[in-house]
Amino acid sequence: MTKLVGTVDCPTRPNWRDSSVSRSIVLQARLAFPAEADKMIQRLAATTAEYPQLGRPPESEPVTEATIGAVRDAFASRPCQPGDPLLRVAIGETDRLVLLAANDAAVDELGLLALLGRALDVPVASSVTGLGDVAAPTSFARRLCDAVLRPSARIAPAGGTGDDDGDALVALRAGPLPLGTATLTAAIGRTVASWNAAPGRIVAGIGASRRDGSRPEPEAASACLLVPLGADPDADRIDAALAQPRVAPDLPATALGRLARPLADRLAPTFLVSTMGSVSAGGIVTELAVFPAAVGSAGVAFGAATVAGMTTITIRARRAHFDHLAAAGFLTDLMRQW
Repeated sequence: MTKLVGTVDCPTRPNWRDSSVSRSIVLQARLAFPAEADKMIQRLAATTAEYPQLGRPPESEPVTEATIGAVRDAFASRPCQPGDPLLRVAIGETDRLVLLAANDAAVDELGLLALLGRALDVPVASSVTGLGDVAAPTSFARRLCDAVLRPSARIAPAGGTGDDDGDALVALRAGPLPLGTATLTAAIGRTVASWNAAPGRIVAGIGASRRDGSRPEPEAASACLLVPLGADPDADRIDAALAQPRVAPDLPATALGRLARPLADRLAPTFLVSTMGSVSAGGIVTELAVFPAAVGSAGVAFGAATVAGMTTITIRARRAHFDHLAAAGFLTDLMRQW
């Protein structure tokens, strides 16, 4: 829905995600030097005027190395309420940190990268090639049949209390490890298979931009591709599936769509993965971590980004099912795949 400058409505789009959980995506950057917070906020205010779907100009919160985990979790977990800015910003006054977050109906991960570039006043680019218009939608009837007859497995919970709200976010510096989408997806799939006592039917949801990353804009233009991984996830087979991508269908605004809403978790993939590829940011950004929005009430999402030769892999999971220690443990197991 179109926004006017100054409005505070939260964007919505009908799909098969669980509407009870936050859809805020988060980008974390470490810089070569401390940022100028006032100038960054001014530039972002100008950007919200140019792109009305971003809502009213954001305000800045402080962040330090000591508080980055708590601020990041809050940005990811706090649902958008009437009166809230759609764009959340935290800037380190002395520490070289920037956090950006926004509802994924307003911008996608490449859109957040574009916002970071505008805030810092530097050109940014990503190596992602984009889908274009080649991806075909999966039939919703077929997807609904899968949900009923052979639902996607969930990643076995660990450490959660069952009643915590919000998400646990953990980032791991993987060093100079260039990661393609297929390679990372296969490694996650194998980790899920060894993590779960009964792996079940593992289906990856792969977040893919419809545009290439050469000149990202602060917009949302992405799709979720569904890729069943089989018993032995293999990067070559995933690459072959991505060559003929099938897009997860939106929940239709029909009687069938309304009947399917209780099946939101069964419609969700086992996990979501979003890779930002190799990023350039004018030499100012030294480390970058992206936290896509997880899908479903028990969802787990993984992100990866490489900048200045450093790859950072992230996990985001519901605190009701994973605590931070368990999430970090899963990432440690994932790193053993290389």
